[in-house]
Amino acid sequence: MYAAALATFRAREYGQAVLDFIDFIGTYPKHPLAANAQVLDREAYYVQRDHRQALLEFQKVLEMHSGRSPMRW
Repeated sequence: MYAAALATFRAREYGQAVLDFIDFIGTYPKHPLAANAQVLDREAYYVQRDHRQALLEFQKVLEMHSGRSPMRW
């Protein structure tokens, strides 16, 4: 599920990538890649110039990632 969302993101289908990452996070909130999905979700909003939502998503990243290891792409 994460790999599919990442492939969608890399294909620059950002609107669909947002939906896919949200589904992944909702389905697997404790998965080791959940924080990565949140970061990429934020990035997808940012490249779509939805800076307000990107900031909100980044705040979620900080909450999820406090004290954790760096992202794995």
